[in-house]
Amino acid sequence: LTRSDRVQVLDAALPQGCSPRNYDVPDPGACAVGQYPLFNRPPLVVDLAVAGAWGEPYLLTVIDNHWKSKSGDESVNALRRLAQAEHVARIVQERLDADPNAAVAVLGDLNDYLGSAPVTALSTSPEPDMTHLYDRLRPLDRYTYIFNGASQVLDHMLATPALAVWVRVVAIGPN
Repeated sequence: LTRSDRVQVLDAALPQGCSPRNYDVPDPGACAVGQYPLFNRPPLVVDLAVAGAWGEPYLLTVIDNHWKSKSGDESVNALRRLAQAEHVARIVQERLDADPNAAVAVLGDLNDYLGSAPVTALSTSPEPDMTHLYDRLRPLDRYTYIFNGASQVLDHMLATPALAVWVRVVAIGPN
């Protein structure tokens, strides 16, 4: 996506989510009174036009994430990641409402496991559901880090149906 000869950035934004719960995130005025910022690192939403031999530029939205870590009080963090997932799912839904064939990729460090409530909410809240591209991997290959000998997934890649049909290979690189 960094090849300026093939990729044109059409728009980029950092849409902050807001919550009635105060997570002690500095507020630069992004939220209304009585609401508090949800993200220390808001998702980066980039709209792209990708040129190639196929003809017309392919319109693609990439939503890059880094959600709240698991360090600290997980009873609070898990709820915050769920709210972050719901916020990102709304961004995806807005794209799908505008164009049911929108090609949207949601990726990044979601700091939660496959099958967790936040990852499930992200994949199933937009209509239609998003495809978790790791589902295309063999079960033993579904990990993005190893901690104390246990392999887990904290980094994720999801795609709307219009994009998922074009994904031919999914692979996890060396950590």
